[in-house]
Amino acid sequence: MVGRLGDETAGTKARCAGRALWRGAALWLVAHLLCGFVGQATALPDGAIARLGHGMPNAVQYSPDGELLAVATSIGVGLWDAVTHERVEFYETDVSMTSVAFSPSGTVLASGGQDNNVKLWDINAQGELATLRGHNGWVTAVAFSPDGGTLATASYDSTVRIWDIATRSELATLHGHNDRATAVAFSPDGGTLATASYDYTVKLWDVAARNESMSLHGHDSEVHAVAFSPDGMTLASAGGDSTVRLWDVTARQEIAVFDHGVGDVYSVAFSSDGATLAAGEYGEVTLWSVAQRQRAATLQGFTNDRVISVAFSADDATLASIGSTGLVSSGSIRTVRLWDIATQQVTTLPGHLPTLSAALSPDYSLLASSYAGITLWDVAHSLPIATLDGHSSWVWSVAFSPGGAKLASGSRDGTVVLWDMLTRQEIAVLRGHLSEVWSVAFSPDGAVLASGSWLEVKLWDVETLQELASLRQFTCPCGSLLA
Repeated sequence: MVGRLGDETAGTKARCAGRALWRGAALWLVAHLLCGFVGQATALPDGAIARLGHGMPNAVQYSPDGELLAVATSIGVGLWDAVTHERVEFYETDVSMTSVAFSPSGTVLASGGQDNNVKLWDINAQGELATLRGHNGWVTAVAFSPDGGTLATASYDSTVRIWDIATRSELATLHGHNDRATAVAFSPDGGTLATASYDYTVKLWDVAARNESMSLHGHDSEVHAVAFSPDGMTLASAGGDSTVRLWDVTARQEIAVFDHGVGDVYSVAFSSDGATLAAGEYGEVTLWSVAQRQRAATLQGFTNDRVISVAFSADDATLASIGSTGLVSSGSIRTVRLWDIATQQVTTLPGHLPTLSAALSPDYSLLASSYAGITLWDVAHSLPIATLDGHSSWVWSVAFSPGGAKLASGSRDGTVVLWDMLTRQEIAVLRGHLSEVWSVAFSPDGAVLASGSWLEVKLWDVETLQELASLRQFTCPCGSLLA
């Protein structure tokens, strides 16, 4: 029936509410299974055979030899080949991982979690070594000493702890910050530890004596990150006051301020030669010339993104970054981007995009998931195998034809796109909707495609690509959209 339904009844309201709840539950389930929300790692449900996707990324770090890239995510820690960008290993956890660091030898990986614990991973054996317990708040940062013998961790409990890697035991708890501790970094000689906090300070600690040697004041807001230059003479700090500050470590005084204008600066990293400092801020990464105290380049493409983590590759040719937005009510949307410093070309590491919709092929060999584009997954191997780019905005829905030969997608851009699954190429773009397309579905024989937008369903002939009908005003008395 076309048009409005009959009298408003309690039963009608209940059915509408049920449909709304079902849609919300379905979206929640898909988002959790394929991505994971920030702060909420989801265990694989009973009966599930695989999780496709790697979770929301929180921190990134290159291995000392430059061969691996580690990413801490909302469902674990992943290792990628730094050259091919193929996944090497993934350590799944039951909690979101917030930070990650390689040991100097590259054989051990440390990650801090929102369960207040630190995990150590054996890279060669590809398994967990130990769990370090002691913090009473989220672990926000981890850093190995230059000799690899100790690990420093920062936490929302306002403390910094030092751990013995060999014995897996706590050596010391450093008290001094009066708000969340956000960052830790060892000096290259291992003698000094720098820490940052929401209390607006950067503190320097004598590692051997386990006591505070200096508190550096200058930021007018919380301090998010710290990093030593490779020669250990300079310390960089990034804060919520839109600045990066450089400190003379020997003189214990501020020597330069890089003003980013508006918004927080969330992350900093020195290149291996110390000549360049990368700073992640709101909407971009700035590369600063340390010697000249001026901007050398700006890496853009993070529209509405907070760049929360940056890391140089061992040869300084690539910068890894994580951008975070607040575009969905359930949490941030984050992607891992790899920048070629020379050309400023960018690559997005696959598997970290959130999911707005998903569909299985009839033979269960492929899964299509969508966000800004469409990702095709090999279900058997739980790996992304192709990306379909054709829409100019978010893709709200995807559906396979009954035989699996075609895929249809509906988008915020108001179009429906048909895709050939053999060639992975676009067959046609179906235009006619006056607003974003929320849903698509094939008829059982695959001859007709239905697409739904606001108050309208269109029917399309899949063979001729012509519009067959337009059905309008699919609303119910309680205001819920049925079409």
